[in-house]
Amino acid sequence: ETQKRAPQLMATTRVWIVALCLVVFVVCQCYAQQCVQPVRGDAHLLVSGNATKPNPPLTECLMYSESACCTANYTQQMNMGTDDVSKNLLLNFVNESPQCQNLLTELTCAFCSPQSGSFLETAPNDYYFSICSSFCDSLLSACGSALLNNQSISSQFSTGRDFCQSPPFWEVAIPYVVHDDYGQICFNGTNTTRICT
Repeated sequence: ETQKRAPQLMATTRVWIVALCLVVFVVCQCYAQQCVQPVRGDAHLLVSGNATKPNPPLTECLMYSESACCTANYTQQMNMGTDDVSKNLLLNFVNESPQCQNLLTELTCAFCSPQSGSFLETAPNDYYFSICSSFCDSLLSACGSALLNNQSISSQFSTGRDFCQSPPFWEVAIPYVVHDDYGQICFNGTNTTRICT
């Protein structure tokens, strides 16, 4: 009797495992593609709901040209250095290396990511953009020789977390908050794939 029921039990177990995997996949995919439009700063340049192909096309952040949470106006302002993030990050550092510029551009473009809704945290009457501490470590490493307030960044900050919690990162309309990489949903560069941790 028990031997007859074993294949049936295994088949039922397989069905439940497949169903559970499908539900997790669908939830993660839906969660990953949601855009959020915070009501402050450059919010009118961001979209809410599902990520879409921008029309007109983006002029910057081309990695998101097929699916984005920002408008072409946002990237045009980035190009001119008039958006809130560029004014506080890209224009505050002097003599930064190409690697530093690339990482700062990735961070500025993060609001265009189809996953950007995953990285926004809400608090009463406020929003925060969550970045991973390892991304901050990469920023400090790449930008350490750049100048901030006439001093090298590496002489002012001993950790990436400290660097990302300094005024240029929180004197923006949507301040950045730093999280550990494990067990948190946070931006870790344009190739971020861990959106359902």
